[in-house]
Amino acid sequence: MERNLAPWRRPVNILDDDADDQIIEHGRQARMMRDNGYSKWDEDAKRFLILAKWGIIGITLANSIRSIRRLKMKNKYGFTLVELLVVISIIGVLAAVALPNLLGARARARDSRNKNALIQLRNALRLYYNDYQVYPANSGANILGCGDAATPESVACTTSFETSGASGITYMKDLPESFAYGQIENGDGYELFVLLENASDVEIAESAARCGIAVPTASAYYTCE
Repeated sequence: MERNLAPWRRPVNILDDDADDQIIEHGRQARMMRDNGYSKWDEDAKRFLILAKWGIIGITLANSIRSIRRLKMKNKYGFTLVELLVVISIIGVLAAVALPNLLGARARARDSRNKNALIQLRNALRLYYNDYQVYPANSGANILGCGDAATPESVACTTSFETSGASGITYMKDLPESFAYGQIENGDGYELFVLLENASDVEIAESAARCGIAVPTASAYYTCE
């Protein structure tokens, strides 16, 4: 036969959603029994009132466990299709904004490197001029100046600018990747340019004007003597 338990002695499952309400209600009933002098359950009521002081701990623990359970239940099903689409859209927008800037920055860095290489080649040509009192001839867009030191214009320069033989001199170890050279004024001058990736670079037009190029090559950065 099931025992007729006092309300405050009935078990409370702290994992129930209404566990805190049960504890509060049992405490209220115990206090009523105590105040009314109900002797049969008086000792039980005293014990319950002492334990009820610690009820908040049970309530807090129950709420924490319920929160964990709800979180596990939510994570069980993963992301919804709408959430995935929103994330993919955001990534797409960020990529569309960042990628052109990244590519543009890399192109400008390569252009800057080519300009610096052109300045180094200009200095190398000046050293050659000091040695031979003339700028080297050209074969197409290549420099004719990599033969024997006695007759340097017999060989075109491809990857480096240096004369050969016992008296050979290295004027420039690595030539720019994309450049065009042309001798002018019977060896007293030259025109030299390198192609840039950034066609909107303001120095393109400025360099052509400085060298007096009437019909400049598209995207060409010029230097001359």
